[in-house]
Amino acid sequence: MVDASVLPDEYRGTLAQARERLPVLNAYAAKAAAVAKLLPGIIGADGRRRYLVIFQNDAELRPTGGFMGSYALVDVNNGRLTQVEIPGGGSYDIQGQMPLKLISPQPLHLVNPHWQFQDANWSPDFPTAAKTITRFFEAGTKTSVDGVIALNIPVVEKLLEIIGPVPMPEYGKTIDHRNFYFETQKAVEIDYDKEANRPKKFLADLAPRIIDKTLKADRGQMIAIAQALDEALRLKQAQLWFRHGDEQQAVGELGWDGAMKTTGGDFLALVHSNIAGQKTDRVMRDEVSHEAKIMADGTTIVTLTLKRVHAGESGALFSGVRNVDFLRVYVPAGSVLVEAKGFTPPDPKLFKIPEPGYAVDGELAAAEESLRVDAASGTRVYVEGGRTVFGNWLQTDPGQSSIATLVYQLPPNAVRILPPERRWLDRLQGRQSESDRLDYRLTIFKQSGADRTTFTQSLDLPRGYILDDETGRTEDDRGRLVTSFPLQSDTELRALLEMP
Repeated sequence: MVDASVLPDEYRGTLAQARERLPVLNAYAAKAAAVAKLLPGIIGADGRRRYLVIFQNDAELRPTGGFMGSYALVDVNNGRLTQVEIPGGGSYDIQGQMPLKLISPQPLHLVNPHWQFQDANWSPDFPTAAKTITRFFEAGTKTSVDGVIALNIPVVEKLLEIIGPVPMPEYGKTIDHRNFYFETQKAVEIDYDKEANRPKKFLADLAPRIIDKTLKADRGQMIAIAQALDEALRLKQAQLWFRHGDEQQAVGELGWDGAMKTTGGDFLALVHSNIAGQKTDRVMRDEVSHEAKIMADGTTIVTLTLKRVHAGESGALFSGVRNVDFLRVYVPAGSVLVEAKGFTPPDPKLFKIPEPGYAVDGELAAAEESLRVDAASGTRVYVEGGRTVFGNWLQTDPGQSSIATLVYQLPPNAVRILPPERRWLDRLQGRQSESDRLDYRLTIFKQSGADRTTFTQSLDLPRGYILDDETGRTEDDRGRLVTSFPLQSDTELRALLEMP
């Protein structure tokens, strides 16, 4: 390490800046090395690779980012894009070919009691969902794939912003980043040829032109595209799963796999599924309040309040209807529901019954076995992926808001109890603090596609305890320590509590 005191004054600031930026540069270098190691295999350096690319509509939220209305089969070989196939019928083309007779997850019975490819992304953990997507796709098409790539609408919008407008003269349109969502939605929902019944043909015609224009991008545009892709992967607007284990491990280490990772302490994931709520989620705004009341023995009661605001106008095309949302809240295993209120389930008569001969899939069976229903609120409580899940419905009309609240107690191990720390003055005077310290950590899993959420977390501390670190929290009029921020990515909050 260079001693700054031996340098002339004019160079000391430069050295200080270099030291400050060194961890960031090291992180970038490590990331670049990991990508360089990963890239040859996934672009087909050792032979052809075939990927299933699913396009997720975040206006119709589903667990991994949106409804899978369209998909593409993409072949790459030795670094070259050799084939892109987008079926004109979209994901529904596979529906009649599915040999698997599976009962869908219960909330999906509102639209379809049979589990089909277009609804396969039911798990919010992308690696789990990708395996189900692959299994359904391969069963229905008899085509094997080497991986699944999920792209949300903002990825395409950002790409169009960089490469510029794409003319579609045969449709009388020019598509750019401002109109891509609306014009594409109109083309596949309304303007398509009903006799030919190929609603996704517009996408099939548009995609090759976007790809062609991307491949012809200049150096500056290519840099911007690389930066946009890195940001999309960080924000889970793009997610990757590869069949080859070493490649998937590398993707996980880069944080590009959309996985709901195992964590200690408190955990929270709010997972929305728009079921029969049409294309309304781009006009929904969520305000989440998470209040943790911590006792001196570590016992913690959480009051979670979700306010959903429907900013759409009644009657507006695609978005001017009721948002129907099945909400799942993932919390630490062993959490106990105390109270649930404010939920608005659909009429039970609307749910469809599976035909004879259909069975519950293995990955859903364990959750079904652990299921119990809270009699007072109808909240479904079960275990999935090593976590307790609370599930219930919220319905919100245009111009209105809905508020639901869950109160639950965390399991005993959610808050770590640490032995007292002897400060230097205590040691000098031979004193020993009698109070344990409490280590509270909250990991927030941000759902892909849920990009309009404000998160507020407040801590109600045990009497006499203070925070032992600077966390940017402010004190409200009830003495709680509060922090608030837009939820854009997975986030960890920590508070170390001790007696002064």
